Amino acid sequence: MRQTPLVALLGLIFAVHVVVACVSRDGAIRDDAESYVLIARNLAAGHGFAFHPASPPTSWRAPGYPLLLAAVFALTGGSLLAARLVHALLWTLAALAAYRLARALALDRGRPQNAWAVAAVTGLYPEFVGMTGLLWSENLTISLLLVALLAVVTAVRQRRSLAGALGAGLLVGLAALTRSTVLALLPAILALGWLGRPDRRCRWLAAAAVLAAGATVGLWTGRNLRVHGVPILVESNLGYNLYVGNCPDTPVPFAWQRARRLPADARYQRLIAGRSEAERYRALTQAALAEIRRDPLAALRRAAGKTFDFWLPDFFLARNARVGALGGAVRRIWPAILAMTVATSLLAMGAALVRAWQTRAEWQTQWIVLAVGLYMLPHLATYGASRYRLPVMPLLLLLAAPLLAEWWERGVRRPRRKPATRPAAAIRFPRSHACS
Repeated sequence: MRQTPLVALLGLIFAVHVVVACVSRDGAIRDDAESYVLIARNLAAGHGFAFHPASPPTSWRAPGYPLLLAAVFALTGGSLLAARLVHALLWTLAALAAYRLARALALDRGRPQNAWAVAAVTGLYPEFVGMTGLLWSENLTISLLLVALLAVVTAVRQRRSLAGALGAGLLVGLAALTRSTVLALLPAILALGWLGRPDRRCRWLAAAAVLAAGATVGLWTGRNLRVHGVPILVESNLGYNLYVGNCPDTPVPFAWQRARRLPADARYQRLIAGRSEAERYRALTQAALAEIRRDPLAALRRAAGKTFDFWLPDFFLARNARVGALGGAVRRIWPAILAMTVATSLLAMGAALVRAWQTRAEWQTQWIVLAVGLYMLPHLATYGASRYRLPVMPLLLLLAAPLLAEWWERGVRRPRRKPATRPAAAIRFPRSHACS
């Protein structure tokens, strides 16, 4: 009986995401989604990790999400609707993992409704619901990251076996193979062995998990070295991102808008013209690092602007709805989607900030703040569009959800006071009717 509300909640979350998947079934494939789908279709056809059968192998994208899409395409004959329905399953899994993570970190304070709130806020968060209709890697990254963090916390804090810690590290490595910036969380995983005064065994288990994650990513790095002759860590678009984020004329804020001027950027065209993917990666990376060394103060000023970009209330879903990427049925309501995502993101981040301040002395809050801060760092070196914060939003929702549940109980669910009534006057019986 205790699990009945959770099962019902997960069923609701799955149903909502299925509706979005079906509504978005005719959504346009644009931007990053196009490259994911091209690689996945080429993989499903047996032509390798490349954009087209005649193309050389690529490392432009992290391998995790294209591999998932390829498996779906191979089983369903290339159905995009089936891929979106898989997203619905992934977000339901993310909600369940968030629930279990809140329990493992004792964020629920022993109150089941707080853990249910974490699952509800994660599974029904509008930005995540909208992602179901888009063929972007966040659908896999966030669910896999939550499962990986749950496995790490369970293995380290509960002093499980070495095999458990290695398995948890493997999951972290797989999450990094869907989004390379997950690697920035490795120091936070290592810190689990020191926070809350655990013993030496916890520290060894945390170190083992980090080593396993590094070894998992190292396998793909070895593949990139063999294919390109360059040790590309996960994805070769790092050079592109570094260049866009560190040009002398990169705007502060809104650094990502610099990418629009690349077709007219003579220096950029000179760096990529006639070069292989690995050569472009190396040339763009070297140009970006040279600019940082030339004027480090300007790089710091740009980093401050990218911090604003990173936390900017999200317009990503609204823009995709406006261009038809979420299906023709929702194209006209993109202003409503914009208003909803901005309002809910501000509410979630505000509640997380309040909760973090209230519980700043607790190791769980310190660990979440450390993880979020570490994840920001790579985006301060490249460029930090608002979509890039989505993988750490579940960590903020872990903080925000119990506070939101408390506000709900105090406000919306608070019973109305009944108007005061005068007590009824005592009934006086005649003396002759009195009991003897």
